[in-house]
Amino acid sequence: PENDIFFENDSVSGYHAEIYHLPDGTFQICDLDSTNGTWVNGQRVRVKILRNGDVVELGEVRLHFRIGDD
Repeated sequence: PENDIFFENDSVSGYHAEIYHLPDGTFQICDLDSTNGTWVNGQRVRVKILRNGDVVELGEVRLHFRIGDD
């Protein structure tokens, strides 16, 4: 499978995590046994429902999860 998003950073695994849009409208992140882990708001997670404003870290890459028009 191909990656939808690719980061040129050695701290991010080739297949690091997946984000799913669930039928109830929520979003879920799942770590794919990455080397450096997937972190949400400073806590390492394997599976987590994401909330608006969450900070997601994939290795050294930091993402701000936003839902809506902002």
